[in-house]
Amino acid sequence: MKKLAIIISLVLIFPNIISAQEKKHDITIGYGMITHYALREITVNLTVAILSVGYVNTVYKSGSGAFSLGYRFSPVKRLTIGIDGIYQKIKNDVKTRDDNDPILIGKLERQFLSTAILTSFRYIDKETFQMYSGIGVGYTFAKYHYVENDGEEDFGNSGQFAGHLNVLGIRFGGTIGGFVELGYGYKGMLNLGLSVQL
Repeated sequence: MKKLAIIISLVLIFPNIISAQEKKHDITIGYGMITHYALREITVNLTVAILSVGYVNTVYKSGSGAFSLGYRFSPVKRLTIGIDGIYQKIKNDVKTRDDNDPILIGKLERQFLSTAILTSFRYIDKETFQMYSGIGVGYTFAKYHYVENDGEEDFGNSGQFAGHLNVLGIRFGGTIGGFVELGYGYKGMLNLGLSVQL
């Protein structure tokens, strides 16, 4: 009976001890819309060089959005530093560069894998509500797969600077919560997700 009383006491006290401790670790999973890469291809018919055909124009058809996985650490109250991994895929039609009558000559699929370090500052830092802004910088590995109408294929790789400005982020919930972020860059203008703070 004594052992049962001790176990019950620990079960009741343990969650209160955890919640009273300052949470320093945050694991996030998110989905971003209207990323820098997608917006660039939606608004401009990009001229790109493909090895097998030379310079062509691309026309945006569809995109996966940006899937992200991240980790943040709070060395001091209100300040966080961390790392993100982001993946996005974009599909384009490829057309000749004739402005008057472009001809569809193939399909182009691009994949972007970004990794970035980031920091943010929490204006409001309550246990169940946080408001913050931040910035991330890193590198994007990009690769393309081009398929001509006749079935001929071409592959290529490139790399470029990756950046993201998080103008406003809001997190709500306890240990497990949700977040909404507004900004611009590799994670998109609107980024939604789940967060686990420990």
